[in-house]
Amino acid sequence: MRAAILQRIKYLKDTEVTRTLPYSGEVLVNVGGKVSAYDHIAAAKVSFLSQTLIYSGRPVVRVGDWVKGGDCLAKSGFFTKKTSLTAPFAGSIISINLLKHEMLLESPKRDFFLVAGLAGDVSAINQETKSVTLKTDGILLRGVAGLGSGFGELTAVANLGDEASCGKVVFTDFLDQILLAKARTLGVAAIIAGGTDWETYLAARAIPNFGLVLIGGFGHLPILPDIMKIIKKSVGKFVAVYGDTGTVFMPTIDPVEIESTSDDLMADLAVNARVKVYAWPHFGEQATVIELLSSEFRFDSGVLASAVKVRFTSNEEMIVPVESVGILV
Repeated sequence: MRAAILQRIKYLKDTEVTRTLPYSGEVLVNVGGKVSAYDHIAAAKVSFLSQTLIYSGRPVVRVGDWVKGGDCLAKSGFFTKKTSLTAPFAGSIISINLLKHEMLLESPKRDFFLVAGLAGDVSAINQETKSVTLKTDGILLRGVAGLGSGFGELTAVANLGDEASCGKVVFTDFLDQILLAKARTLGVAAIIAGGTDWETYLAARAIPNFGLVLIGGFGHLPILPDIMKIIKKSVGKFVAVYGDTGTVFMPTIDPVEIESTSDDLMADLAVNARVKVYAWPHFGEQATVIELLSSEFRFDSGVLASAVKVRFTSNEEMIVPVESVGILV
C-alpha cells in the first residue's frame, strides 16, 4: 500500500547556492577560494537615501552641488528671498527638471558588502550579474507550496520587531495578514510558515523580492516537530528560501542527524507513519496511521478501495482512502 510523499528532510552534499550583489559593484573573491559565513564576497558604493523634491519658484542650487540638511534649495520668485524648499537631508543634487519643477537629492554613497552567508568553496563567478556561486553541504527542507525567493539570517517570529529584522528570514507556525504587513514594513527577506490562508498568500504574491515557503500548506498547520528541531538549530545562520520549488536550504547542518531519504515520489505506508489527510471534515490536518485496511474496504458510499485508519492529535480516529493521505517525511 503506497501513498504520495509530501515532504522530505534531505541531507545534500556539494550543493550550490548563488549570492548576487544587488547593486553595481565588484566581486571580491576568486574561483577556488574558501569563505566563511561572514566573509565579504562582493562590494558596492550605494546611496541608501534618495528623494525627488517638488519646488516652486526657482532653484538656487545646481546639479552636483553638495547640500546639508536645512539648506535652501529653491526660492519662491525672482524678486523675493523667501525660501520655498529646503533639503530634508544632506546629499548631492543629482538632477533638476525645470519643466516639472523637480530635483533629485541623494545621500552620500556608502560601502555595501555582500556577505557569503555560508561556509563553503567558491565554485563560479558571473562578472556580468556580479554573482558568486558557493558550494557547501546542508539540509533541504521540502514544503508543499511557496513563492518568490529570499536569503538571509534565520530568526524566530518572536524576535521580529525593529529595523534589525530587515533582510532576515523569519519562521512562524502561521502567517496571517497582520504578520505579513509587519514583515513587509520591516523589510523581511522571506518567511517559512507552517501554514497560511489563501488571502494572505495572494497578498504575499504581490510583494516584490520576497520569498515564502509553506511547510504544511493552507490552514492552521504547525511546523512538524522534526522539522522545527532542524529550523531551531539554524537560528542565527543564513538560509536560502526557494519558494518556486517550495524548498528551504539550510547550510552546514550535521548530516548524522538526518535519516537518508530517496527521491521517490511514492512510499510504502506503515503503521505509525505521519500523514496529512485530504478528506472532510479534517482536510489538511495531520494524523498518524494506526491500521492498514484491506484493499476491499467498503465505504458508506458503497465504494470499495484501499484504506487506512488514522488518529488525529485530538485522538479522534477516522478511516480514509489511501488516495486521500500523503506521507510526511
